This record gives sequence, structure tokens and C-alpha cells, in this order.
Amino acid sequence: MDIKTFTEVDLSQPIAVVLRAGTAQAHAEVESSQGATWIMKGQLLKEEYVFFLMMLWYIYSTLERGLEKHSEHPVLQPTYYPSLLERGPKLAADIAFLLNTPESTWKFHSLHVALVASPPPAFTAYLERLRELSDAEDPSPLLAHAYIRYMGDMSGGQQMRRSIVKAYGLDSKTGSGVEFYAFGWGNETAKWCFERPKAWFRDGMNTGVGDNVRLKEIILEEALLAFKLNHALFDSLRGPLMDHDKGSHEARGVGSVIKALAQQDLGALLILRAVISLAAALCLAQCVLVLSGIWPSDSWSKLAQDLFV
Repeated sequence: MDIKTFTEVDLSQPIAVVLRAGTAQAHAEVESSQGATWIMKGQLLKEEYVFFLMMLWYIYSTLERGLEKHSEHPVLQPTYYPSLLERGPKLAADIAFLLNTPESTWKFHSLHVALVASPPPAFTAYLERLRELSDAEDPSPLLAHAYIRYMGDMSGGQQMRRSIVKAYGLDSKTGSGVEFYAFGWGNETAKWCFERPKAWFRDGMNTGVGDNVRLKEIILEEALLAFKLNHALFDSLRGPLMDHDKGSHEARGVGSVIKALAQQDLGALLILRAVISLAAALCLAQCVLVLSGIWPSDSWSKLAQDLFV
């Protein structure tokens, strides 16, 4: 982090104030990124938006496993409230709804197979950083990632929700397809103003970090990194004017399947069907193994690329 940035932030202030002031520019840059703009304007193809949600599902699942693992840590415990904040299950519900498939089977969808076969580098880097912090002796910097993600979801995410509802013809009353953006406390989901959970989260951060100036520096630096990772994730999206037939399929590792279908090669189709069935089974197993930290993500990526490219 630039030393000048540190000198411009009053580290005697509570961490919530430090983060807001210290990340203001980074926040603005992410909001104005091309990918975020496409989502805000409802310009992404539905397939691309679902692909984005799949990446978020991995990111939130990894983050939330880390927060659960360290839920008793003094810095993280005051903001640990999974019934309010947890996004993983909501993302899974949205993905399944938008794909018109049961929640138990969306990981078999070709979009997910493509993601696992050839994950964008920005996505891989994001996951690796979260896993690194989850396994670290001091997991305190996870607070920065929780701040960036959850506070963003409760703020700008609500504008994204309106754009998504309009772009894909969803029902804003039922919330199907946009559960990711819904927050609530207990049974007050429909009534609770977003300012209340945000205020609670800020208070929890202030309690956990306290007056530790060095810890404030570490968390601020990690928050800036989190914004960079988030910016790169938005940059990995393919916009409405790009060649999606080539970009979203061939570049993501399923070009051979599309080519075989186009050529109506029955023999190739039979072979591909067998390969896809095997890959789908491996894919489901990998979701559990990688997120559990049992199987390194790099090993799976290489195997998947060998199958599909």
C-alpha cells in the first residue's frame, strides 16, 4: 500500500471510519469498472450473469467457511452472524432458479463445468487469497473481505438487485432469482431497514479491532487488496457486445463439445456424452474436496483442462 495513503487516514479513528476513508477511491474504481457497469445497467447476457454468480458462490463459500472456522477469534467474533450474513445458500438458490434446475443439480450444468474446467485467473487468485487467510495463524484480515463483500451487498448491491429484476424479467415481490441481495434479522426480513445491519456490522468491527493501530493498518491494506481482487473479477466478465459463441464456450473449455454438436458427428457425440457424464461426477466431488481444502484447486484445474480442451 502507498505510504501516502496511510498518512492520509487517521488511524486513531475506529476501524469502520478508517476503512471507509481509506478505501473510498478503490470503492469508486470498482463501482465504475466495466463489469460492474454492465450489471448495473442490466446489460449482461443472462448466461454471463449466472456464470458470475457461480464464481461468487465459490468466493462466499470459501470466505464463510473461513469465518466459521475462526468464529471465536476476538477480531472476527463480533461480526459473526451467519443467519444474517451468509450468502452461499442464497447464491445457490438464485443460480438454480435462473437455470431452471433443482438446487441439487446446478453443478452439473455446462456453465459450471466450464468454470471448473477453465477458471478465470482473477477468480482463482481471489479464492487462493481467501484460503490463505483462512489457514493463517492470524485470520484477522478476513474481516476486511467480510466488510467489502457484505457491506457492498447491503449498499450498492440493492441497486444491482433492481437492475437484475428488470433485465431478466424477475418477480421482485417473490425475490426468486435475487435472494442473494436479501438481508434480514430473524423474522423481520421484510421490515428491516438496511441501515440497521450495516450499523451493527460497523459496531462489531470497531469492537473486534479496538484501538490496535497496527491491526487497523493490516486490515486497511487487506481491504485495498480485496477491492483489487473484486475489480479483477468484474474485469473477467464478457460484455454484451463480445463474441459469446466463441468467448464464453471455447475460451472456457467446452469448445470441443460445441464443435461436435455443430458437426452432428454421432460417434463424437457418444464419446463426448460419456466424457461429460464422467466430468459431471468429478465436478460434484471436486466442489466438496476443493472447498474442504482436501484437493488443491490447481490439480483439479489441470485435470479438467485435459478433459475439455
